[in-house]
Amino acid sequence: LQTRIDAGVRFISMDDLNKLVHQGGKGHYATVTFDDVPDNFLTDAYPILKELQIPFTLFLTTSYLETSGYINIPDLENLLKEPLCTIGAHTLTHPMLRRVKNSYEEIAGSKRILENLTGHEIKYLAYPFGRPSSISDRIKRQARKAGFELAFCTILAPINKVSAKNKYYLPRVID
Repeated sequence: LQTRIDAGVRFISMDDLNKLVHQGGKGHYATVTFDDVPDNFLTDAYPILKELQIPFTLFLTTSYLETSGYINIPDLENLLKEPLCTIGAHTLTHPMLRRVKNSYEEIAGSKRILENLTGHEIKYLAYPFGRPSSISDRIKRQARKAGFELAFCTILAPINKVSAKNKYYLPRVID
């Protein structure tokens, strides 16, 4: 992270990224995201993010919240007090959405559960697996219908003027 800061990368919140996407994806910025959120996030990543004041987004699979090895509901409640933290959805059970019949419930249900747990609107979705083989146009339409403002895939590319046009299949660079 310090290397990126030294290189002039500005770390922004997911809400700030949302604004930039709507403006066409211009700028030299990064947003930090975590999928599934193992419990070692609390000891390994969170202290560094807090010390450096870097905003981050946790994309949660709701069925993992009370599973050994992942953050739990009390952890989530504590993280909600952190202004740097944004919560996003990562479905109910982490399926390959293109291959399940209940894909809309996986998407919309996770949003609904997280909104009930957090008391906050959940605006962002990261698709499990997120490859072109696992996400179809139907799945992207379902993300929009469920009320998400942005959805992320796992295509390794930056958000730019072209990719910002597809708000329901935004790329992420894994670093």
